[in-house]
Amino acid sequence: MEKDSTQENIPAREDPAERHRRRMEYYRRHHQKCERLYEEAQQAKRTVQDPDKKAKEEDEAGEEAALPPRPKLSSWQGTTEGPPISSRNKSR
Repeated sequence: MEKDSTQENIPAREDPAERHRRRMEYYRRHHQKCERLYEEAQQAKRTVQDPDKKAKEEDEAGEEAALPPRPKLSSWQGTTEGPPISSRNKSR
């Protein structure tokens, strides 16, 4: 039997663990970027509201640079159930 030439060009399937690792790395970087943009927007809001606090925040920023503050979550966020039933029915 002759060897089919199309079979030679098909690459081996990617390792699922490697694919998962790369995907999680992508999502982690995207999440960090979004957090940074959110923090910059919050910082800009604070600066516009009270320019005198800017100097104090810059002094404290060096200490807090290692762990950026996270946005507050609603009580249901981070769970698999979703929002409470009462808030699901508001759209009706």
